Amino acid sequence: MKNHNPKFRAKTGLLTMYSYSCGYIDTKEIDAENRATLELDCIFHVKGFFKGVHFWKTFERNDVKGARKFYNNCLRG
Repeated sequence: MKNHNPKFRAKTGLLTMYSYSCGYIDTKEIDAENRATLELDCIFHVKGFFKGVHFWKTFERNDVKGARKFYNNCLRG
């Protein structure tokens, strides 16, 4: 990833805590009915739809690792 701003994205491509604090949202989408977001507003929210089921799970602000792990696995069948 060339010319990335280290304030917003780490070398791994993940958003930084600064990015989440500025309102940036991670989004992944398989199709219109299977999608998820990871966002921060005092706590992390992972929410979306998978196979017609709505999900929404929250994580404490200091648990970015747990939030990312759930977010990365939430659209797997």
